[in-house]
Amino acid sequence: MKPRQALISTLTVSTCVLGHPLDQPQQKNYASTNQKHPLVAIGNGDRFRERLPRGMGIIDGDQDTSDATIPTILNLAEIESGLDGLSRAYDDVHLLVSPSVTAEGRQIKAIRAGATKPRVIITSGVHGRERGGPDHVFGLVADLLAARARNSSLRYGSRIYDAESVRTALSAGILLLPVVNPDGLAYDQLTSSCWRKNRNPAGAVDINRNFNYTWHHERLFAADVEIAVSDDASQHTYRGTAPLSEPESRAVAGFLAGDPSLTWFLDVHSFGYKVMYGWGVDDMQTVDPGQNFANSSYDGRRGSSDSSYGEFIEADDLLAMETVSHRIAKAMSQGSPRSYEAMPIASFARAATGSSIDQAMGPYYAGECGAHRINGLAIEFGSSGRFGCRHYPDVDSFRMSSWQVAVGLMELLLAAAEGEAETKTVKCS
Repeated sequence: MKPRQALISTLTVSTCVLGHPLDQPQQKNYASTNQKHPLVAIGNGDRFRERLPRGMGIIDGDQDTSDATIPTILNLAEIESGLDGLSRAYDDVHLLVSPSVTAEGRQIKAIRAGATKPRVIITSGVHGRERGGPDHVFGLVADLLAARARNSSLRYGSRIYDAESVRTALSAGILLLPVVNPDGLAYDQLTSSCWRKNRNPAGAVDINRNFNYTWHHERLFAADVEIAVSDDASQHTYRGTAPLSEPESRAVAGFLAGDPSLTWFLDVHSFGYKVMYGWGVDDMQTVDPGQNFANSSYDGRRGSSDSSYGEFIEADDLLAMETVSHRIAKAMSQGSPRSYEAMPIASFARAATGSSIDQAMGPYYAGECGAHRINGLAIEFGSSGRFGCRHYPDVDSFRMSSWQVAVGLMELLLAAAEGEAETKTVKCS
């Protein structure tokens, strides 16, 4: 489907990757006082100071806490403490720190877990207000490590992964960045203002519009194509002054480029019950390599309804992304009140540009010497909140989303370990 023709706009559709109707300037406090559906509170202190980090999974020998009160959401200090704790507790977990420092002086931290040559990179916390994402991705990795140490199975809701599956998932190797945007997350947790962007004092930027590949929408697309991005610093989809102008996007780009073993990228967002894959520029096609974002002869023509343009992707990559996305969606739908849908990002009404998925896939498809192919996916977990900021979960939705994200990540890790999408590299002439 071609993006609908309209003037370049900041209006948004109901997913985080493309934006949301709440994306208007606001400073309102969205903390809910509703007693029937209370929001999950932000944690105080550091729960990992004296104990090994864990997520919401049930390991053999655990007390079943699936119906217990949900703990508070991890604050930024706890997430960083948890990463440190995992790196100290397990020999095959290594703490990584990006050289990029945020506007407020924070470091962007990651861990490499399992195999020394990771095949899967997982990110979350790109948008500060999307509460639960960092908890869910961090919790899954912590649970995998704990279950492996006990040679135990791992359960999320009704879905059980045996001890062999736990070991297999870790054998894929994981590069985890649970909080891409620490300044935005810290500010949102402090103010409950439904804050999406980073904290650049010259104009806060939507990190998921600031990546290098496809950032130049004014050059790439026909002038009347509707784009889910803004050049207005007051808007929540503001793309910044230049590609990779922000330390957060540079950190992700550095991690993507730093491990040539990587074959899969997954970015976790809320909300929408969707598993998405591939280019956001236009519909994908596997026939004409010349129809490519790097080919300037198509500039000003992409996205138009009367254009035959389709963004090129190699057939085996498209098949792998379709197969794995549907596998993830099927697993996440089990026991869910609503089914997850797998779809290409370009299926939406408007083109998405400057995203982290484009950064993951871009170097290989731009033909850069030595670039390795990374297939790009995104999860939009759960439903909108009932009150206030629609990205703030209540207890029931937090519990359900924690299970759904965990099984989605497990299916990706198992697929990667099973050899879905082998390493490919651009040969240098």
